[in-house]
Amino acid sequence: PTKIVNFPQDQRVLVGTTVQLSCQAEVDPSFIKEYEVIWEKDSIPLNDSQSTG
Repeated sequence: PTKIVNFPQDQRVLVGTTVQLSCQAEVDPSFIKEYEVIWEKDSIPLNDSQSTG
C-alpha cells in the first residue's frame, strides 16, 4: 500500500519567513500514475508558495 514512512517534523518559524517541509512515502506501483502529495494546514490544502497564519 501507499503510505508516508517519514513524517515532516514540527517547526516554529517567524511570520513572513520561509519554511521547507519534507516527507518520504512508499508508493504502491499500481497507483504511481495517480500518486500525489497534498500538503494541508488545519485540513486546508496549501499551494507551493502559500502563506498561512
